[in-house]
Amino acid sequence: MKLTKLSAYFFAVLLGASLCSFTSKTANDPIDNEPKKVAKTEAVEEADNNLGTLNPDLTFQLRSMSITELGASFQIYAAFNETANLNNNYYVGYWGEGDSYLPASLSFYVRESSGNVVQRTAEINKIQSNTLYDGIGSVLGAQYLNGFCDIPLSYGEEVVYNRGVQIFNIFNYDYETRTADFENPTYSECTISNLDSTTYPTKYNASDFFDLTYVGSSEFSGYSAFKFDVDNKGNEIYQSLTATTSRAYRNNEELIENGTIYVRSALSFGGSTHFLIHYKDGSSERINSTAENFEITNNEPVILLIEGVDIDSVVNIEIRDIYYNLDLYNRDTNSIITRTNFSQRFGNVYTHMVDLKNSTGDVAINGVTNKYYINNDLLVGLLFGCSTFVFLAIVVPSYFYLKQKNRNDEFKRMNTKSYVTTATYGYLCIESLLLLVAFIAIRATIFSNALVVFNPTDAYIVVFGVASIILVGYFIRYFTVMVKNNIEKRRRDRLNMNRDLIDDGTLIIR
Repeated sequence: MKLTKLSAYFFAVLLGASLCSFTSKTANDPIDNEPKKVAKTEAVEEADNNLGTLNPDLTFQLRSMSITELGASFQIYAAFNETANLNNNYYVGYWGEGDSYLPASLSFYVRESSGNVVQRTAEINKIQSNTLYDGIGSVLGAQYLNGFCDIPLSYGEEVVYNRGVQIFNIFNYDYETRTADFENPTYSECTISNLDSTTYPTKYNASDFFDLTYVGSSEFSGYSAFKFDVDNKGNEIYQSLTATTSRAYRNNEELIENGTIYVRSALSFGGSTHFLIHYKDGSSERINSTAENFEITNNEPVILLIEGVDIDSVVNIEIRDIYYNLDLYNRDTNSIITRTNFSQRFGNVYTHMVDLKNSTGDVAINGVTNKYYINNDLLVGLLFGCSTFVFLAIVVPSYFYLKQKNRNDEFKRMNTKSYVTTATYGYLCIESLLLLVAFIAIRATIFSNALVVFNPTDAYIVVFGVASIILVGYFIRYFTVMVKNNIEKRRRDRLNMNRDLIDDGTLIIR
């Protein structure tokens, strides 16, 4: 949207007032507060975009903006305006194949780290999953659309949203012919007044809420676990986020101070959350996430469990489309205090796995260098092999030693079949216990907090747990019988202490 001098000046006043509250890096740009200077000093690179004609019926709003080190996200709301013809229907983007791939997109301006302003476009995230389009209108079944657009940015770049944002690839839909007019696309100017709140910001920076730092990875049975340390800042900022959270904090301040209620923070990986895995060969792969909430109130680590990736080839993971949730939680009742929730979506979260570069290619933030890698398949294999070797090193020599020692004792003479059977059961019991402990340790540490409904170690824990119970029960009975027999033998020996017996058991009476 091109601003007149008067509207640009009015916008500058609003934007300057918003600097009093906690805002993103985008809000702290002195040039944006002086649009007249911007017009004189900035070189703007316009893109050659054929957006079509202005749509007369639809109005679009940018309701909020979230920022991370990897980009920005707009929340977009679309509806019919006051003068619209409500009989009209529109495809807001069409996601067909080939030439029919016409996604709804934003056209906007970005200020690079070098200071140049360039015009770019970014696709809007598709809202309706069961159609090739996002439709609006009585025939298409939606009176409004509420979605997001995630904009990738290099470090130091920022969206100059007050220069104008257009949404394009909007097509009129004819109900009678059941076709859309793809030959005559339209666009709509986005209103941005909601981004200029002077009391509470609608622009949120992820670093004001939390930071994720990659620690290391491990793998087992085809699954890879990537661990990230968390620096959570929700406790400090909750009471100053919105009017609702401020009021909720004041109303419960006494209970918060005595520990009955606390500010709970969580990362929510919903149905649309996914991971973009980058490999050494330059390729990337999108993997959808299982819905999960990770509480990070006390900086609990986040462990992502992903199946079927070559962990040795992974160089970076981008976490996309996640929500950061805050609420007041009562420890005594184990429940959330009503109307205390705050939730904010972030499109792309930086995990510090690789260096972060600005638009000129210089490293702005260094990735982690001290990270671990654990191959749990190898560890379990080594545990199994070493314990087997130690067991055989004890059992085999013992067999020959006892056989030699008791070769002339008819009652203690070695019974090979009985010895092998007992040794086999003992081996299975010891291995089951060792592997059970190993898998429980993996589940509780390296693969902890990964998935509530499934974990690759769970099946092994169940199998070796059941085997351990059965075999331990067998040996409890075995040793109980042995102890009872020894006690009985000693009792009989004491009764026959003063009697003389020959080898065949004949009593000699003197």
